[in-house]
Amino acid sequence: MLIIPKLLALFCLAALISSCASILNGAEQLLTFKVTCKGRSYPVFCEAQNAKGNWQFVTPQTKAILRDSSPLKITCNSPSFGEFSVRALPRLSPVIAGNLVSGGVAGAIIDGASSSMWMYPSSVSIENEFCTRFSR
Repeated sequence: MLIIPKLLALFCLAALISSCASILNGAEQLLTFKVTCKGRSYPVFCEAQNAKGNWQFVTPQTKAILRDSSPLKITCNSPSFGEFSVRALPRLSPVIAGNLVSGGVAGAIIDGASSSMWMYPSSVSIENEFCTRFSR
């Protein structure tokens, strides 16, 4: 008779874990960065930074970025355009809804603590402000 409650408990635990954004999303997210001027892509040195770390790259490039609830600040520097910055704001991942539907309060807490419930836009295309302001 003790087998049925144990199986039921195991089934409930599996349901909670399977909808957890920490497992489905992971701690990292791939983001594609591109700097453009009048629709043309340019190689520009950039650094992306949030509360979890910072990443340096030359655009266009796809990088694995750690998820976080803080905005992702992208600062780029080019001899032609100078230094400029933009922010990518995080939003809740749709996967977090699985925790709410299955009643996974524990999963939601884990996702919040690991920042897996957050996601940035998958593509960050930066139209350089200097280009649009001075090249008309």
